[in-house]
Amino acid sequence: MWLPVKHLDVIRASSDVPLLRAAAAGSTVVRMSLAQITREAVLAAVAEHDELGQQRFLATYGFKAATKYRLSYNDALYDSKAIVGVAHRHATGAPLAASEFSGGAPVISTLSRLGFQVVEIHPETGQQQTSSSELLVGFNELRVHAETNGTSASYQYVVVLWAISRVRAGLPRMVPFADVDAELKRVLRPFALRTSAPDPANPWTALTSMPWWEFGDPYRGRTVRYKQVRALNVAAGFTAQVYDRIRAEPQLAADTVDVIAQIIGDHDAVPALLEALALTSLHGTGHRSDPNARVALVSLESSHTERFTVTDTAEATVVERHRREARLQADYVAHLRRLGHTVSRHRIVLPNGEGELVTDIYDETAGELIEVKAGTDRPTIRLALGQILDYARYATPSASALLVPHQPTDELIALLHAFGISVIWPSAEAFERQSPVVVNATS
Repeated sequence: MWLPVKHLDVIRASSDVPLLRAAAAGSTVVRMSLAQITREAVLAAVAEHDELGQQRFLATYGFKAATKYRLSYNDALYDSKAIVGVAHRHATGAPLAASEFSGGAPVISTLSRLGFQVVEIHPETGQQQTSSSELLVGFNELRVHAETNGTSASYQYVVVLWAISRVRAGLPRMVPFADVDAELKRVLRPFALRTSAPDPANPWTALTSMPWWEFGDPYRGRTVRYKQVRALNVAAGFTAQVYDRIRAEPQLAADTVDVIAQIIGDHDAVPALLEALALTSLHGTGHRSDPNARVALVSLESSHTERFTVTDTAEATVVERHRREARLQADYVAHLRRLGHTVSRHRIVLPNGEGELVTDIYDETAGELIEVKAGTDRPTIRLALGQILDYARYATPSASALLVPHQPTDELIALLHAFGISVIWPSAEAFERQSPVVVNATS
């Protein structure tokens, strides 16, 4: 049986008995340091959790199930405070009782320092609650139809804006297709790529490729072709999480409107669409730069970079695009290291629990932030430009560059140069670079 802890003495215990039960009245509560915990100790605690199972693990060490934050590791969720308390045992020989340290920020800070990810969970379901930033990333990963002239269809984005207006109006989450077919045709018509009117059944089905959208019963989780939607009168709408988040978080709705407006904002019909859907008041009210974001340099191996994609040509899938980017990144990192440069990347933890950003490459020797892309088409270049400018608000590098597989057109290079961004691509020798011309003022 465990006695009240009054000193930082080495305490041993068998894992077969309940540990650190509630201290007797009048015992001293000691706030223990978490600085001695190592990554190896956390992994040992995770392994012990896996061996015992959650209920026995928590009961053995006297912790309650996490209600807000959990450690995410190898596609599994763990009670973050309990893991840290037991990790202290593996690091020092003495486990920590739940009463000896605070959850929340100290636990998140400790696990983040050791390279782990802590996620927020839904208070009712206990499942991971996707951060707003992670939800918004999905819009950059949408695969949309593109004409041979490079013009991309806006239909899926328009339907999302339409669905947001429904949420704000208090309308049901799921709606049968037949009930809104005519309405969607009117909303989509100004965005037609051809003379024929867009078929709303296309975005109705295509949107299920992203975590925002789903079919209703009995087709939930099933594959339904767009040609079947009308005959089957398939209901669809936002997932329950997205629907509830948009209702409860006006800022998420505003951020979504802003992100979509940035993607399709070149279209003349966007202002009228936002006005018709009563979303004009939200546009331009999304999150701005926050100086309280935390920025750290991490090793290239310590975290996966963000993956944003745009409509690709038929010759390559999204997976192949990511592979090409990874190969190009590895080649350039090897090149920099041969030159004796120190290479890492930025990990940017956004404020207010909005998630994090991770850059592709940071050349510490040159002070240059480098984004990697597998294509040189206009949508990809524009996407990269936006990412670099977003990163630069937080990371403040001395210079920025875009690494691509071959030389872009002069016009696109000029676009990047206009924002002070160099362009790098492989050559027979190593890599070539075109940097903006710096004009020095002279008296």
